[in-house]
Amino acid sequence: MQQDAQDTAAELGLGSDASLPKARRVTAQNWMSPPFNRYALQHIQQFTRTARVPHASKTSILPEALTDIGDVPYPAPDGEQRRFADMVARTWTDGVLVIHKGRIIHEQYLNGMRPETLHLMFSCSKSMTSTLAGILVHDGDLDAEQRIEDLLPEFEGTALAGGRIQDLLDMRVSVNITDQYTEPDEQAISGAIAGGWRMPHLGYEGPEEIVSFIRTLSEPDGEHADAFHYRSILTDTLGLCIERTTGEPLYESLAHRIWQPMGAEHDLVTIVDAAGHAAASGGFNCCLRDFGRFAWMIASGGLDIVPGAWIDACKSPPDELYRAFEQSEYAEVFPGFAYFNKWWVRPGGRVFMALGIHGQTMYIDPDNEFAAAKFSSHPEPVNEAQFWEQIRAFEAVAAALNA
Repeated sequence: MQQDAQDTAAELGLGSDASLPKARRVTAQNWMSPPFNRYALQHIQQFTRTARVPHASKTSILPEALTDIGDVPYPAPDGEQRRFADMVARTWTDGVLVIHKGRIIHEQYLNGMRPETLHLMFSCSKSMTSTLAGILVHDGDLDAEQRIEDLLPEFEGTALAGGRIQDLLDMRVSVNITDQYTEPDEQAISGAIAGGWRMPHLGYEGPEEIVSFIRTLSEPDGEHADAFHYRSILTDTLGLCIERTTGEPLYESLAHRIWQPMGAEHDLVTIVDAAGHAAASGGFNCCLRDFGRFAWMIASGGLDIVPGAWIDACKSPPDELYRAFEQSEYAEVFPGFAYFNKWWVRPGGRVFMALGIHGQTMYIDPDNEFAAAKFSSHPEPVNEAQFWEQIRAFEAVAAALNA
């Protein structure tokens, strides 16, 4: 099925109704594949097991100062000069929100998305999970220097043993596994089933929840605290560490430590495995305004919810993390970056981002009092040019607003 960036799920005839032709029916088996993801990323509860994080009893106010930013120019990765409106049209946008100095200056919905719609944020969930970890570290409940197996003794003897909580935060735990999106091998399929992303296929006899899957990871591929390598399983492990520390499900900690204090206007929904563990690596879903609220909370120094010292550290990685990034598979995609506390940090620090496959983005620029949040349903999991279209457009808008 041919798919253009401006084709909506409705125009493509996609849905989950059993009366639809099979070629247009979104199911638990195909929901992550294009073009079906164009519909599915706004309807995750139809295709996976989920748990709900209740919203605040009193919603925080996001005042509006709507500004026409559609004509703000930016240099596109292909050398062309484009406008912000072009970026929105070209990048399979479902929703985009821009906040400057605490006010919404741009809010836009496409592809049938509405203000109350919950959208999957994929790996932007990692940055939310690390923020929860940061609160616990600041409060003295979680020790970033503690070894994984000291907190989770069931992982003694696995490749993760010997790694620290901080190594989980920075994705520098050595384990022989890679994130595979387009042609997953047997290990990747088992991980997806165990994490609640895929239904077990006929004859499947592998692990069906995340703890059992992690216990199969026995092979290291280097030394802990060495190179950065992007491995989502490390964030799922961090989620388990948080649960063991707090004695409650991750989503309950998220509710009373972040989501409700932040004044979220809608619930957050997370994919969970068969044992009820949240998919901390990528399973969170929320509405666009709450996605933006979270981004602004970080950009504005934590709003007395997240420790300001933790945020200041996140935007200023130590030099060793820049060197670790240079050894990674993302060194050419994001030259000069670092990865610290599950944030992608631009060269020189200050500006940092949460990024998720298929185009999910939180862009944080505290110095310019600027934050942007974008939901997308790009057909490709990772597309370097698309990510840079978004980054450069947001960078240009931040500069224009502060000129």
